[in-house]
Amino acid sequence: MLPLLSLSYALFLVANAAPHHTPPSSPSPPTAPRIVGGKRELHPSVFMWQAVFLHSGSIICGGTLISHNKLLTAAHCNIRNTTASAKSVVRIGGANLHDGKSYPIVATFRHNNFSRGARNEPVNDLMVVEFHNTDRTLARWAPRLNRDPSLPAPNQTITASGYGRLGETAQLPGHLRSVHVPLVPPDQCIRSYGTAVNPASHICAGSDMFDSCKGDSGGPLWTRAPSNESDVMLFGVVSFGYGCATKGTPGVYTRVSAYVAWIDKLVSRADSPFRHPNTINNWPLIWAVCAGVAALAVVACAVSFMFRARAFKHSQHSEQF
Repeated sequence: MLPLLSLSYALFLVANAAPHHTPPSSPSPPTAPRIVGGKRELHPSVFMWQAVFLHSGSIICGGTLISHNKLLTAAHCNIRNTTASAKSVVRIGGANLHDGKSYPIVATFRHNNFSRGARNEPVNDLMVVEFHNTDRTLARWAPRLNRDPSLPAPNQTITASGYGRLGETAQLPGHLRSVHVPLVPPDQCIRSYGTAVNPASHICAGSDMFDSCKGDSGGPLWTRAPSNESDVMLFGVVSFGYGCATKGTPGVYTRVSAYVAWIDKLVSRADSPFRHPNTINNWPLIWAVCAGVAALAVVACAVSFMFRARAFKHSQHSEQF
C-alpha cells in the first residue's frame, strides 16, 4: 500500500504521488487504496466522520473529520483546493459515494517535514484539509485523537475503513467498507520494510486476509467503545505498504499520537477565506468580460466622437453661408 490515489486523478499527479502497495524495488503508478476482507457498512449514521476526497467523481483518498471544518488525511494524497479546481470536493458521512454531503475544499496544510524515503515511501505523511462549512455542530461527530503513544495495545481490536478496492486488481466498489486488522509487532514490521518504518511514528497492521489498499490512503485506523458506538478514537492514517493483503507486508499507518500537537495547532487555526471557483478565481472569464466591456466602451466613445465631429463641421459650414 504505498500511497493510494485514484487512477484518473493520477494522470496529472503521477510526478508527485506514490502507490499504496507496491514492491520496494519497482513502485507502480499511484492508485487508490481499498479495504480487503472487510464488510460493507450500511449504516452511515455511525460513520458521519468518514470522508472521501473526489476529483471529477473519482476517488482520490480517504479522510477523517477532526473539527467542524477540518479533516485529517495523508500528505501524499495531493488534495487540490476547490478554488483551484471546481471538480475537487470532499464528501462526508455517506455509505456510498452518492450519499453524505459534499463540501468545497478551502485550504490544505501538508506537514512541513513531509518527504520521500529511499524507496519512495512517504515520511511524516499527514495533511490537514480545511473545507467550507459554517455549521459547527458537525464537530460532534469527530473521533477523539489518540494521545497515548503506548496505544493501541498489542491485543486491541482496531479497524480500518474506506471506499477503496476489494482486491489488488478489483474495481472500486463505490461504497464504504470496514475491516478489523490485526496489529503487527514493530520488530516484525521492520523486517518487512527496514528503515522505512519508525515505530515512534508508525503503526503496522493487517494480514494476508485483512488489509487496507488502493483507494483507502488517508483513511482512518480506529476503534469504537463497546458501550457507545459514537465514541470513536483515531489511532492512525493509512499511509503505505507493498501489495494489498500480501503475506509478510502489513499496512503502514501514520501514528496520530506522534503528531497531536501539530494537529491541534491547525484545528485551532482561524478559518481561511473561501472564494468560489466560478467567480473570484475564474480569471479567464473575468478578463474576457472586462475586455468585452472595454471594447464596447471604445466603440461607444468612437461613435460619440464621430457624431460630435460631424455636428461641429455642420455648424461651421452653416456659419460660412
